[in-house]
Amino acid sequence: MTQIEMPERYPEVAGHQDTWTSRQAALSTPAKTLRGIVTKAYIESDRLMTADECADLIGRSLLSIRPRVTELKRLGMLHTTGETRKNVSGKQADVMIPTELARQWYRRLED
Repeated sequence: MTQIEMPERYPEVAGHQDTWTSRQAALSTPAKTLRGIVTKAYIESDRLMTADECADLIGRSLLSIRPRVTELKRLGMLHTTGETRKNVSGKQADVMIPTELARQWYRRLED
């Protein structure tokens, strides 16, 4: 099984598996930009969402959005509601909500 490596600066820098292609993808992933898009989607949406639902809403691959949701959770920008829903793979996924920290970040964008 391939081991997942988390850079020292994770979640500021995308994590990756211990393969050349995964490292290259992590380096090219605009993680910070996607985190901003995801945060805005959670704040501007009129509903609570799973990562897959967020990916669908913003028209991005769930494979690029799921890690950003995990990073945002670790950064304190999103937290779980305690509710789960089935994701596209049929497994239960946490429904997320933006935190006050995320809302403060968003308000600074509007200033």
